[in-house]
Amino acid sequence: MVDVKVIKDAEDEEPQVPEKRKSKVPWDRLIGVALLGALGSALIYYVFIQLDDEKKEKVKEFIIAQGKPLMSQFFAHEAE
Repeated sequence: MVDVKVIKDAEDEEPQVPEKRKSKVPWDRLIGVALLGALGSALIYYVFIQLDDEKKEKVKEFIIAQGKPLMSQFFAHEAE
């Protein structure tokens, strides 16, 4: 068994226990943003699937061309 010694301040008051912190982000907003992102992704996927093969290839090339510099910057920053 461990003995716990409670140290009181000079005025002999009870020690104060910090209150439990509340989240600064409201859950309804968090869930709303997540649902919005999921619906947006599903819509983009649906539109992409409807494209013909030639346009799909152009879209893929465009996305890769736009994403490569961003990924390079991200990983260069992470390596620092």
